[in-house]
Amino acid sequence: MSRKENDPRVIRTRKLLRESLLALIRSKGFDSISVQDITDHATLNRATFYLHYADKHDLMQNVVRDTLLELTRLPTPVSPSRPGVAEPDRLMIFFTSVFQHVAEHADFYRIMLVEGSVAAFAVQMQDYIEQYGLRWFARVQTDQFLIQPTVIMSSLSGAYIGIVKWWLRNNMPNPPEQIAEQFMRLTLPGILAAVRQEDRVPE
Repeated sequence: MSRKENDPRVIRTRKLLRESLLALIRSKGFDSISVQDITDHATLNRATFYLHYADKHDLMQNVVRDTLLELTRLPTPVSPSRPGVAEPDRLMIFFTSVFQHVAEHADFYRIMLVEGSVAAFAVQMQDYIEQYGLRWFARVQTDQFLIQPTVIMSSLSGAYIGIVKWWLRNNMPNPPEQIAEQFMRLTLPGILAAVRQEDRVPE
């Protein structure tokens, strides 16, 4: 990160612009928003906006990238000593952290998963989740899987997106720990069934 990006004024300005973008998407939809709308809402001028972003699409891509980048800082779902093994306890900690992340960024996720005008960015988000999971699968021998890792991750990411939508639409009635446990009960048996019998984690 550059010294400029560490500048409190830069951080504050970008935060204002990002919050304004999300607020305006909720009220107007992404397609109807102009840079002028964003700067007016943030009480900044257009010249300030262009010091940080090329246009509203650049701003939106940065919001998506930076929010999802936080997922890479969550507790690893696998043991460093057994990188190819799915350990339920570690997975539980990981998915609890994932749903805590959703709760902390609820406005972002509601917009990404419900607002049709940002559908392209929603696809980008799901692709990111799939690639994140495939990086773990890449540590495992390909011939250990009865189902292709890409198929597994497509199914898993779809299930994740679906349960997050339900959770947000119902105002998050379950705490992250509980929704993570339910998600694991739905998905972990399928993941383990996709791995050859001799490679499964003992119960």
